[in-house]
Amino acid sequence: MAGAEVLAELGPEHAVLLFRVLRITHAWAADAGASGWYDADVLRSLEEEVLTSGVDEHLRSAVGVLLGELVDPAATDVGRLSLCCLQVCEWAKEQGAEKTSLAFSRAAALVWPTNGALAYLAGRRYRSAGQVKEADLWLRRAARVALWYSDWDTYGRALNSLGNLAYLQGSFPRARSYLARALRIAERHGLRTLEGEIYHDCFTVAFISGESSGAEDFARAAYERYLPTHERLPALAYDIAYYWLMKGHAARALAVFRSLSFETPEQRFQVLAASARAVAILGDRAAFEEIWMRAAEILNSVSDRGVLAAALLDLGYGAGRLEDWSRAEAAFLQAEQIARVNGQGEERLLAESALAAVRQQKNPDLLKFPRIQIESTEFSRRLTSHLTEMGNGRG
Repeated sequence: MAGAEVLAELGPEHAVLLFRVLRITHAWAADAGASGWYDADVLRSLEEEVLTSGVDEHLRSAVGVLLGELVDPAATDVGRLSLCCLQVCEWAKEQGAEKTSLAFSRAAALVWPTNGALAYLAGRRYRSAGQVKEADLWLRRAARVALWYSDWDTYGRALNSLGNLAYLQGSFPRARSYLARALRIAERHGLRTLEGEIYHDCFTVAFISGESSGAEDFARAAYERYLPTHERLPALAYDIAYYWLMKGHAARALAVFRSLSFETPEQRFQVLAASARAVAILGDRAAFEEIWMRAAEILNSVSDRGVLAAALLDLGYGAGRLEDWSRAEAAFLQAEQIARVNGQGEERLLAESALAAVRQQKNPDLLKFPRIQIESTEFSRRLTSHLTEMGNGRG
């Protein structure tokens, strides 16, 4: 039943109101009011009730306008109606009511079925919520609608997101297929920014799947298209540096890590943890001590526990490599506990394996190193220099 999630998630004052509004919106979306389901007087009465109520101002405004639009279904502006749904969606998200937020994001797409961007937004939201089946459904719908109306940007983004969804499910061939299709669309229609984002995702898939040949070419292609100041450029730089770290090029990776400065505690902790692992590989105990202390200062500010578990593994690997057994054990133990609660199977297995090694006073970090260490390349120097110039340098 549409709206059941609202009743289960919100308090009585908001739940009953939004349940009614969602049901009304779904009824209108079914046939644009052609079946005569509505009663204009009832809608006007509800609109007045909402506008004179004591509910949150932003919610009151969005719902009031939405009901006003539905009083005369034949004259309803679907753009305004969908915008109101999205405003309710954002309000619910701020309240921590995730299912209600998703319900109104879906409603926004339903009331404007020829708008592929709204279906794409719904799909992205479902993917972020971990609802894979719904995400796949809405992203496929977004791709179909965007193709019908020659909305190439949305079409390319929907294919890209379907590729990312396949990657998250561990289906690398399917991910590569979607990403290749998305890239062809972006190149054919001159969508350079989207090209950069797709190349970034191609790099991630190549890196994670162990397809080392071509990974750095994807990274370089993403970098060239992100220039000069794409918002994802720092994230790409981190991903590239981490790739180099995993390949054993610790000095090269560390130079990039040191050029990054992120706003969120999660991102800062990730960079610090990876830097700690890098300096440990280089045998710099003093640098490791400084980084460990800085990471400890922000540890309790990291709210994304999934990110925290993976970063704690890096800290533990660094401590273990330097034979700081007590710190290594503490980091791995916390990572294992967090991963177990979050259902992060891979992180939990890694933490358990590392704990076993540390308790036997064995190095838990099994990274293999290249025969010849190249501290920097033309690409790494250019990347580090550009990050500093665009204001992402430390301090």
